Amino acid sequence: MDHGDQALREVLEMGLSVRLGRRTRIEEMRREPFNGATAYASEVLTVRLLDHGVFKVFVKDFRSSTLPKDEPVARCRRELGVYRELLTEADLGTAGYYGSVETGTDGRHQLLFEFVDGIDLRSSEFPHWVRSAGWLARLHGSFVEKTERLAACDFLVRHEAEFFTSRAAAALRAVGEFSEALEDRLRFLLGGYGSVVEAMVNQPRTLVHGSYRPNNILVRAESTTRPDR
Repeated sequence: MDHGDQALREVLEMGLSVRLGRRTRIEEMRREPFNGATAYASEVLTVRLLDHGVFKVFVKDFRSSTLPKDEPVARCRRELGVYRELLTEADLGTAGYYGSVETGTDGRHQLLFEFVDGIDLRSSEFPHWVRSAGWLARLHGSFVEKTERLAACDFLVRHEAEFFTSRAAAALRAVGEFSEALEDRLRFLLGGYGSVVEAMVNQPRTLVHGSYRPNNILVRAESTTRPDR
């Protein structure tokens, strides 16, 4: 067993012990790639415990991504912080968090979660889409009165007016590099964007999901929905 596997085993034993409420040890650990990953390299661990319990664990590896990602270290820190410091006490039905393994000196980790067996929302019936919207409302409602707690989490992105206007400016630059005519059209469409930004930043402060898309939402076999992250 190499050093990386040993570190992962130790972290996972601790996380599963906390989850089960008793000290447990891993007898066997089998790894296989997860083919449903949307960006980051992922795998599934089948873990057999000495007391004969078997768990499947989802491993999300922030060291590599099939899609370009800005600020990868900050992204890793943000997801780690949200799971470890916010969602574990929120009772929203998100995948259980078992721990993280630092994989180098650049701040990127492997994150260990409960494996959720289900199908993505894109392949689900319409009622599941409605339930997914309801889950998002519960997320927002759960944190709307915890502004001080959110303010203390320096890993979160603050959606202030500058955040939204900078996105519009970046879109104009990107389109302008391709076509001056398209840039003019986009500039026209953004004519009323200032009032939209004002409306958004004047909403009550809460936690929002950064990537709530159908391909990132799983529907369990028992017909409940939850985000995969």
